[in-house]
Amino acid sequence: MKKTINKGLFLILLVCFGLLVKKQLVQADTIINFGFTPGSIGWFQTEDMDVFSQGNLTSKIPSVATDPYFSLPGIGGSPGLVAYGGQEADFTPGEVSVQGWLANSAYRGKIFDYQYLINRLKINTSEAMAVPTTSSPTESGNYYSASGVTVTTAWNIAGGDEVLVFVNGDLTFEENVTVAQGSFLAVFASGNVTFTGEVTNAEGIFVASGNIVVANLESGNSQFFGEGSFIGWQGFQLNRSLTEEENLTTPALVFSNRPDFWINFPPDITYSLTYREELLP
Repeated sequence: MKKTINKGLFLILLVCFGLLVKKQLVQADTIINFGFTPGSIGWFQTEDMDVFSQGNLTSKIPSVATDPYFSLPGIGGSPGLVAYGGQEADFTPGEVSVQGWLANSAYRGKIFDYQYLINRLKINTSEAMAVPTTSSPTESGNYYSASGVTVTTAWNIAGGDEVLVFVNGDLTFEENVTVAQGSFLAVFASGNVTFTGEVTNAEGIFVASGNIVVANLESGNSQFFGEGSFIGWQGFQLNRSLTEEENLTTPALVFSNRPDFWINFPPDITYSLTYREELLP
């Protein structure tokens, strides 16, 4: 008798990891742990999403913060699971969440980075559309650039469009990136994905083989809101900071889940974990 077990569709991008970072092996005897550490006195917070760091995880949340927790409940009523593979996760004087869900566990799965995905999806780069830098993508499909790209205008993915962007280099956004309900955006870069100090909203799935970078202005900074999944295989550089007074109560960066991305995930970038096993009658 043959037994078929279907574990359902496994999303290649690991959307369950709202934030994911990988450590890098530099030499056989040298390990550098890349984790989450804000680059200034600003701090960051998550809502209704899982977080994983292969290194340490740090976000110093002031005791007088409006919500003194790293992971807040979302529309589902629960915070996310927070995991780290380094030596410590430090949110003091704040706490991880109301539920206290914190795990010290390393990631040992596949590296779903730019090179893996462009090969796995068999992207024909010669037929893909050019990545627009002064306008927003206007139709569903694959977009590709053979070198680094700086996008100088806002992107708004709407009308049910499904957009996949592949950049063989660094990708920099200087304006907001928004995705309407019912639409989909996934971005893959072989280098860093950077949001400059002018960016206040970024929506979509962003995968960097390098770092996810959120930059800072010299003054007059606004909060950064990231919705979706952000995966930096080498690390995160979260440099956004507000005024000294605002930093006491308000996070400079907020990352939250977008459940509709699960629903709108293009079937071309999923695969089934079905397998068959011979059993005795």
